[in-house]
Formats: sequence, C-alpha cells, structure tokens
Amino acid sequence: MLHWHAQITSITLRAYEREPEASFAAREPFVAVAQVEFLGDKRAFVHAFLRVDGCRIGHRDWLALQVFMQRYFGIEHLDSDRHGEDKTYDTAPAPLD
Repeated sequence: MLHWHAQITSITLRAYEREPEASFAAREPFVAVAQVEFLGDKRAFVHAFLRVDGCRIGHRDWLALQVFMQRYFGIEHLDSDRHGEDKTYDTAPAPLD
C-alpha cells in the first residue's frame, strides 16, 4: 500500500466583506480573487489578483492579503508582477525592540 504525503503548492483565494466562513456558507458573492503559488522559503507568488467590481487592486486589498498569508501560512514575502513590473511585498512582522 502506498502512503501519500500532500504538499500545498497552489491555492485560490476569495475575499469577502465579512468573515469568509459565514459568507461562503451563505453563498454570498466574493469581492476579490487571487491565485497564489508557494515558492518555499516563506515566499509566495501572487497572480490573477482581481476585484470583481473591476476596480484596481488597492492598498487595502494588498494589506488584507499580506496579513492573511503571514498569519495562516507564515509567508514573509509576496512576489508579483504588477503591470509588467516585478514587486515584492514584505509581510513579516516588524522585530520588537
């Protein structure tokens, strides 16, 4: 018998205006979606990050994604290609003095 091990390398994220569990259970529409590829060494690459309303991804959207990725997956650096330009967003908590 084979014994499998699973390694998450890619996830699809959906953002809601209120708690995701409640929103998903109620079948509320999500407001943004993103695809994330885990690169290892506490890095991830974000692509296909879109708002359903067609607005540009703003600071609030990136901040919410950064907090989520750091809190739930320990990601400290989010890489992306935004409008043809490579970007890296640090998500690691600031060191305490």
